[in-house]
Amino acid sequence: MKTEHSQLFQQFRSTVDGKITTIEAQHDDATGTDFVLWQHVQRSFPNVRIVRDGNTDIQFMMDSKFEDLTPLRIEYYPGVVLDVVMKEVYSSTSPFPVYTSHDGDGYIRYGSMVLLQHSRSGSYLSTSSSHYQMGSGQRVVFCSQAVERGQEEWWQVLGHDRDGEHGRKIPYGSRIRLFNVVHRHWLCCNSQNNSPSSCLKEVSGSGGQDSSDSRAEWTVKLVSGAASYWQVRSIVSIYHENSANYICSYETRFGKDIEVGCGSGTGEYIRWKAYLD
Repeated sequence: MKTEHSQLFQQFRSTVDGKITTIEAQHDDATGTDFVLWQHVQRSFPNVRIVRDGNTDIQFMMDSKFEDLTPLRIEYYPGVVLDVVMKEVYSSTSPFPVYTSHDGDGYIRYGSMVLLQHSRSGSYLSTSSSHYQMGSGQRVVFCSQAVERGQEEWWQVLGHDRDGEHGRKIPYGSRIRLFNVVHRHWLCCNSQNNSPSSCLKEVSGSGGQDSSDSRAEWTVKLVSGAASYWQVRSIVSIYHENSANYICSYETRFGKDIEVGCGSGTGEYIRWKAYLD
């Protein structure tokens, strides 16, 4: 016999004008969970970037394999007004052409600006003006746990020949380079140096816009599924060709953030998701 459930509603508040919008929530009989479909949030807030409960980012609900449920959904928070943070227009200072005409198709393309989120920790690949005190002495790379997403967390995806394939979708198995436009350096793995707090290989920011080598070459691989091209929110691994390792994080503390390195590990520690601006 089917159980009847009371109609549920979630309130959302725009961080731009403070306007509160009510969206109907749904119930999943199979799991006993209440949720709000992300497409309904997007319908009310077309420029939504993320939803928060206070200072906590609301993540998409996942299955036992840490993959987003389909269709995308967020948990229902009874009696709470969730804040909707809007996307800001990203004014890139990149020396390379930036691809911005995604039109909601969900594909990462050569020239795209992306955030790379570590699937297990929920933190974002970032860098800063600080340098490693040992090892290569190059710019530090880490997973940021900051509440606000900063410009240092944005990486431009470029092809093996830099910007020669601008605007094309990226097939899984392709070699890419990741360029940080704030500090003008490339994401690199230095296989001759260990990361500061673990036995992983050091990951750093190295070189200028006209200076990169095989240490900055990565291959994006689909972890599960049968898609042909890199898409937002797909779980991927990022493989370093030169050292035959994956960029990963075992959630080792690195100051107030989390250490990133390259290792031969498997599972959730090498899983990442990309988000567009």
